[in-house]
Amino acid sequence: LADLETTREGRRYGWAQFTRGTTARYALCLLETDQVDAAEAALSEEAAPTEPYGLEDTMYLAALAEVRRAQGRLEEALATAEAAGAAVETTVPFFDSCRWRTTAAQAALGLGARDRALSLVEEMLARSDQTEVVEHRVEALRVAGLCAGGAEGIARLREAVELGRALPPRLETVRALVDLGGALRRSGERAACRAPLQEAADQARQSGARLLYDRA
Repeated sequence: LADLETTREGRRYGWAQFTRGTTARYALCLLETDQVDAAEAALSEEAAPTEPYGLEDTMYLAALAEVRRAQGRLEEALATAEAAGAAVETTVPFFDSCRWRTTAAQAALGLGARDRALSLVEEMLARSDQTEVVEHRVEALRVAGLCAGGAEGIARLREAVELGRALPPRLETVRALVDLGGALRRSGERAACRAPLQEAADQARQSGARLLYDRA
């Protein structure tokens, strides 16, 4: 956040390159510190992108979709995330700064469109097989676990956590720990849920991820 705030200050002196992408990343960081209104305000400082969208525009749209999801505006979140995906992948098939499927799948699941969510998850899993980027696999397994629910969902979330533990600390691993703990609690395993939730809370507190800390 500090680095991004310093970068954005450059606009006062005429710096105009990459401002939309910087603001998009800044908004996502604000969300992690549970500053939803501030994230929306930051995005509103930029002119809304118009078609044809460039790569920075897709970063902006992906961040806006995540803000809308945080606000509970799930239909808008899904539509905006899908617009980002439709724009970016015609140019760059694997653009890591626009992970629109994660937002879209969770928004679809929240709307009760489980088949759409599962379709997106299958794409995420297939793409993680192609890239062999472990963090992508953790992300895909976590969302797959949310979509599956029950014992299958818990198994997917456990797999996500175990993969994530092999990495240096990552927000996606903390999310998997929180979701695993929540799934265990909902299944009645109240004793078993404590360890992943405590681990998630400790990592989130250390990294300043206030939203995940509060959830844990």
